[in-house]
Amino acid sequence: MPRVVLEYKSMRNQSQPNYQRQFLMLAIRYLPHHAMLSVQAKRTGKRSAKRPYLPVPKPLSKLSLKTFSKDHVLAYTQAAKQALLWHGTGRFQYSNGTIVDTFESILKSGSLNPTHDVYSMVITGKPMNSISAIHSRIIARSYADTHGKGLHESDRYGSSLWWAAYYYSLFYAEMTLRHGLTLAKNWKAFSAASMDHNGERTWGKKTNTRAKDVWDVFGLGSDIEGNYPIIFGIKKCFEATEIPKSMQKWEARTTSSIKISDLSHIEVPEKDVAEVSALLANYGFETPVFPIELGEYVASQQQLVELLYRT
Repeated sequence: MPRVVLEYKSMRNQSQPNYQRQFLMLAIRYLPHHAMLSVQAKRTGKRSAKRPYLPVPKPLSKLSLKTFSKDHVLAYTQAAKQALLWHGTGRFQYSNGTIVDTFESILKSGSLNPTHDVYSMVITGKPMNSISAIHSRIIARSYADTHGKGLHESDRYGSSLWWAAYYYSLFYAEMTLRHGLTLAKNWKAFSAASMDHNGERTWGKKTNTRAKDVWDVFGLGSDIEGNYPIIFGIKKCFEATEIPKSMQKWEARTTSSIKISDLSHIEVPEKDVAEVSALLANYGFETPVFPIELGEYVASQQQLVELLYRT
């Protein structure tokens, strides 16, 4: 191979880490830990939240977290406990070559609305217009971080990439075991629908033009100036779209809109709370807004099993 090509590849690797490889290595490393945690959640239920069972993994350091008063924690927990589902997003996204204010678009319509999703093709074989939500706030936060600084977000209880790898390690293991033939059958059509002409996954490019695969944005975050993460707590169970039972414990999907009045609260970085609160008021909404750092502080006080499962 010509030397110039080798040098180019070396420069490319130096400029952008291989986040897909990092994800896979983390997923494999923590798969046994997550498998045991899942067993604990099934066997002991609510009792599992009362006592430690598995040691907390080393990446979950509390040293960099901001601390908050008891009054702030109480106000937050009263709102957050109403959330049955969670959705992570951000202020801005790319759409058809331009930057759009996603959050203000939601305010203008009064709801979160379904968007085109080709990832359903992996299991169902066809795309759909839907909203994806998650049962765990800490995982919704990882999706929100793709609109912020990704792996380099500060005041976080574990990084977006670590949580995504930990959570989806068991998900992918189960999907492969239970739906391996279906995955193999639909993979070619899914790849064709989810890649651009350069062979790069388009999902991550909605927040970062340098993203080449799904996991890049969990590491890179967004390259849109002024973008920041947003988490929505959803207090009303929506009419879920039918998905395989083996997937239902990992996520929920709906083809219907989710009204802002159905939100328990919104979380954004502390520096952006005033701006988001003012925007909500301008559109006539009274949804509580909390610092996302406060949510992280509260999460750090909980057992790992509580953060990932309904115990």
